[in-house]
Amino acid sequence: MLAQELDHFATSKWLIDQGVRSPIVRCSASVNLLDAVKSGGVLAVIPCFAGDVDPALTRVSEPFVPGNSQIWLVLPDDINRRPHIRRTADLLVNLFTENFC
Repeated sequence: MLAQELDHFATSKWLIDQGVRSPIVRCSASVNLLDAVKSGGVLAVIPCFAGDVDPALTRVSEPFVPGNSQIWLVLPDDINRRPHIRRTADLLVNLFTENFC
């Protein structure tokens, strides 16, 4: 068990399968998790699009997609209505849909 409130996540289940029982760090922000991994001695599940571009990181398993995982792009209504922001958001959605889904 990593943490009872986190054990239902597919990423936690993967870590448990790798032998991780007691986490040495917990991060609520992805950027903090990435920094922890880069510091060394930390095994974590991070998205391939974040890890594969960093030569300082080493993939230790084949990629997997947790069955219920989603990536959300959230924009406030006032910003979402700006044409250049809407175009950029649509581009990002298409990019992720074509390459990561």
